[in-house]
Amino acid sequence: MIDESLFMFFEGIKHGIMVLDNDLDIVFINSSLEKNHNINRSCQSKNILQVYPNLIKNSTGIVKALKTKKPVLYKEEHYINYKGEEFINMNSSYPIFHNKKLQGIISIIYFNSQQGSLKCIKENNKKSMKKNEPYMYDFMDIVGVSKKLLEQKNKAYKAAQSSSPVLIYGETGVGKEMFVQAIHKESLRKCEPFIVENCAAIPESLFESTMFGTVKGSFTGAEEGKGILELAHKGTLYLDELNSMPKEFQGKLLRFLQEGVIRKVGGEEEISLDVRVIASLNEKPEKIIKEGKLREDLYYRLNVIRLNIPPLRERREDIKLLIYHFINKYNNIFNKNIIGIEEDSLNCMINLEWNGNIRELEHVIEEIFNYKDSGYINNKDLQKCSKNLNVPKTLKEKLELMEKEYIQSQLIVDDFNISKASRALGIPRQTLQYKIKKFKIEK
Repeated sequence: MIDESLFMFFEGIKHGIMVLDNDLDIVFINSSLEKNHNINRSCQSKNILQVYPNLIKNSTGIVKALKTKKPVLYKEEHYINYKGEEFINMNSSYPIFHNKKLQGIISIIYFNSQQGSLKCIKENNKKSMKKNEPYMYDFMDIVGVSKKLLEQKNKAYKAAQSSSPVLIYGETGVGKEMFVQAIHKESLRKCEPFIVENCAAIPESLFESTMFGTVKGSFTGAEEGKGILELAHKGTLYLDELNSMPKEFQGKLLRFLQEGVIRKVGGEEEISLDVRVIASLNEKPEKIIKEGKLREDLYYRLNVIRLNIPPLRERREDIKLLIYHFINKYNNIFNKNIIGIEEDSLNCMINLEWNGNIRELEHVIEEIFNYKDSGYINNKDLQKCSKNLNVPKTLKEKLELMEKEYIQSQLIVDDFNISKASRALGIPRQTLQYKIKKFKIEK
């Protein structure tokens, strides 16, 4: 597309340079863009929507230049990077041609000194990941543009810069482990061990020996062995489903968090360890404390940094993005050619409850890929799914779905101000309240 010798030239330019192909996959970014937008070279080969997830909502100069095959000059753009940080810059986008065929786009992002003083730009001076390290999710893999999600991504990115404990609350299937992996991968501990343990998977009688390790002969058949905490030394330990941890062990974990020492089962020597602990719950902490499943003092010790990952029903604007993300994923895995999803089927999926959250949504798309090879996903495909999706079949059901979508959109625009929304919709306030209740529309 571009002679690679030009990339060296782009490195010397003070403005940001981004080169994209026709699919909006990033071919190159220069160090100025890397620094000013707080992204890194791992963005190369990623789609621009993974790096700047808000751009799908905007009529960007990049997309316009690609469609019109003409330059779009000095257009103000609003960027939100995959860490949830916001930037406003002027942008010029130029189509790239070879033998009169469009090859991609060169985008120039203009920086100014005022922006530099407003943003705290962190230099990426950490060591690179070990070459043999298995793939881990990073913040670009967490797909979504909703305000609630971006707030948590930004908070998680800041959490990655410290070693304080983190407590994550989220329903099953919201992607808690993706956040944990992204925090570890962005932290100074990224080249050290990352250990995951589901507390519900450890038998209660083996909890202490599993976590702390054993000395030989401490009980019948016991051998010298390291526990999970020792294996995670200098790295990160992720304790999933903390609410399944036996109450008797919670006090011992609290002591480790406070003093940084453990004693193996059957041992006398105290071992000092440096482990960052991240724990997650799929029930509200306040509820399980009240039920006696979680010690209040352990909760306060872990709750130094708290992330509340929103369920999919509270970030419906992300569903379209996620559907196309999974379509691209499974096109590659199954070697198929599904183009997208029909509008009425998309509207249906946006308005479903998704009690299994992102995991359930992904499983629906994967199931469809097992019997569909190409074209657009439609209502017939959704009706075949084993997950009872309640796809509207009659004209009345379809009209009600459209009415719900229209009301929901107006409420979002008016920030759920009932009086303002009812005037915009041209219906009495009482009627709007009735329909909100009928359609179970939540803020």
